[in-house]
Amino acid sequence: MESNKNSTGNQCSESQIFSALNLAREDTRHAETVTQTRMYNFLFCDSILILSWVTVFVASPQSAPPSRPYALVALAGLSLFLSIAYAIFGWGATKFIRMHYDLSLVLESQLPQPLWTADPIVALQRGKQYICRSKYQNGEVIRGPHLRTQLHTGYMLTAVPISFGLLSAVLVVLSVCILRS
Repeated sequence: MESNKNSTGNQCSESQIFSALNLAREDTRHAETVTQTRMYNFLFCDSILILSWVTVFVASPQSAPPSRPYALVALAGLSLFLSIAYAIFGWGATKFIRMHYDLSLVLESQLPQPLWTADPIVALQRGKQYICRSKYQNGEVIRGPHLRTQLHTGYMLTAVPISFGLLSAVLVVLSVCILRS
């Protein structure tokens, strides 16, 4: 069985590398799941705040309570705060997921190249192509869509909250104008 030296100079067997790689991939999947759940929670929460703002805004000024402008400012302000917080969390989550992928790539590089799986996936995510190796699709070229190569998924964790934040900032300004009138 082929052995590799680790950072402390000790020999690592392929089974130890496979075991560590399996743990790293499970951690990567868990990190992606947590990140996607956080994004879903943000979208759900902010959508409710924006829909609440719209509901209060369209209420007839004659039937609305005098606190209506304050409610508009509070809803839009909370939405803006939430967007800023999730943009910061998304920025950190992108680095967190990249760290997990990097760990998988480092562990995988200690195995023979035909056994690599993370490297082709990361390459495909970065706009490169993958040539199939299975006996059923040998030689078939797989490429991601052109837009996918231009827009990295990791940026979405920051870009989506920022765009909601811009909308919320417009709503805050509109709410303050209503408050002043």
